[in-house]
Amino acid sequence: MSSAVHDLGYKRYVGTRRSTGARWRVIARQQMAAAWKSWWRWKLVSVATLVPLVVASVFIFVVSDKMFGPLQHVMPFSFADVALPFTYSGFCVCAFVASIVIGSTIIAGDLQSGAFVFYFARSTRPTDYLLGKLAGYGAVVASVVVAGPTLVAIMRLALTTTRDTGGAIGQLALVPEAIGLGLVATLAYTAIPLGFSALFAKRGYAVAMWAAFYLVIGSIAEFVGVNGNLGWLAAVDISTALTSLAHRAFHLPSVFGDTVQISAAASLISIGAQSAIALAIAYARLSAAQKTGVGGAT
Repeated sequence: MSSAVHDLGYKRYVGTRRSTGARWRVIARQQMAAAWKSWWRWKLVSVATLVPLVVASVFIFVVSDKMFGPLQHVMPFSFADVALPFTYSGFCVCAFVASIVIGSTIIAGDLQSGAFVFYFARSTRPTDYLLGKLAGYGAVVASVVVAGPTLVAIMRLALTTTRDTGGAIGQLALVPEAIGLGLVATLAYTAIPLGFSALFAKRGYAVAMWAAFYLVIGSIAEFVGVNGNLGWLAAVDISTALTSLAHRAFHLPSVFGDTVQISAAASLISIGAQSAIALAIAYARLSAAQKTGVGGAT
């Protein structure tokens, strides 16, 4: 047997070689495939996303002409008018679930399992790894916070078209606005959990700290900001910042009666700054792992 193997000798690999710039796409596809394998990951998030979609469908097609009670004292809005901004927070909840079951464990899981030895031994750069994970996991988040609100906007536009063709012109802006807000939410729920994932070498710690930051620290910032009329502080809470952007984009007063005014600039700066810090932490962790691992990339 040994002589037979020896006779085969060494053969140079003559197959297709991927360019350096294409490596992140391989990692992205692998991340998406891994997220889809289990029912408790992407499939769970997809099922959860159906809840706000069903609620929006009822608002738009079943009780569309009825007035939305909580806002009657401010301005008469129908259920169809509030379908998109009201359910937007529901899509954010689904994205947070995705960050718990997928996002906050990605880098920590690879650190815990020692997978970086194999990534960086194959001359994978930290940039390739980070971009691949961002794209792969970002596709999961986008399937919730981009696809979901966009479908609701299309349903709202379809309802207007069936009743008043001229009125549809005013509703056309809902679709690009929903896409734009979805992209902002995708950045928040993709980059920030990855930053927490990079802080710890154990998945459990990463999940716990991300959940504590989102649920506890965010709630404290919102409470103090709302009661102290400090919009910039309330915008530290990711959910509050995104909901405020949705209400402004769709010209809807706060459903919950918050008196604090959170500017669009404060919300965008908060999300952008937190995302940038998280990505910087992730890159620093990956660079350190590359230098201390087997076969550093060049």
